[in-house]
Amino acid sequence: MQSVVKNLPSKPATADARIKRDHRGGANELTAADIPKANYKFPAAALGSRYQGTPAYINQADIPTPSAPIIHARSDTFLIRGYGEARSDDGSCITARAWCVAVVQRVADFLDDTDMPEASPDELKPPSNRLFCRKFVIKSFRWLPRTAGA
Repeated sequence: MQSVVKNLPSKPATADARIKRDHRGGANELTAADIPKANYKFPAAALGSRYQGTPAYINQADIPTPSAPIIHARSDTFLIRGYGEARSDDGSCITARAWCVAVVQRVADFLDDTDMPEASPDELKPPSNRLFCRKFVIKSFRWLPRTAGA
């Protein structure tokens, strides 16, 4: 593999210079003189390449855009259903039942705010952060009717 790489023809240094010259500066750039009557709040935003926004012009947003449908922020939101019952003193019969549902979200903050959210596990100071890690926030809670739990 190394011999193949060593034998590849190298790109002439003038090719890079020509690409930069052909697409940057000169007649290809918008200047303040090109837009004298424009009343922009931030005029510098209008300056730059004439090709900005055309299909052939690549900007930094074009690189991750194709993966947008499959990349998303980690969603740590959980729907938790609970059930509980109370029994008589001798345990022979159920005297009450209850069902509930909660939406709980794990957030970036640690349980103890002493540590910053970006701290690595090795850097955690309070024992509570090492044991329990991130904070959970109850976003909603409701008791369910008897029919929902059966």
